[in-house]
Amino acid sequence: RNESTDIDAFIQKLKDYTVLDQTIIQSFSVTALQRAKFTEPSSFLAYVVNSTDTATIIDNAILASASMIINSFGSFTSVPDMASDFANAGLDSASYTPDYAYTFKDLTDVGVRKIMSDRSAF
Repeated sequence: RNESTDIDAFIQKLKDYTVLDQTIIQSFSVTALQRAKFTEPSSFLAYVVNSTDTATIIDNAILASASMIINSFGSFTSVPDMASDFANAGLDSASYTPDYAYTFKDLTDVGVRKIMSDRSAF
């Protein structure tokens, strides 16, 4: 959820369990990320998208105070310079849910530095 009280409570729980410095707070919502940064300036934020509009993604990530952009596998592979454009803007990159291990190389070939998958077996 993206309500301020939910974000504030979530961040407080991370602090209570002393895992804030081990957590990446990610959201598709610029507003939610802004709230998280306001609530806890030391939080590590990731802006999640499914888009090939590199310039807008970078602008929104900076607006959200994100340190990382998480984009879909297809977006990265269809715009091969995307990860390097993110890096040039000072933003790390990660890709979500490629379906097969052989696609990991496709992502690293275009400069993606981190890969998240929801499959435990390939």
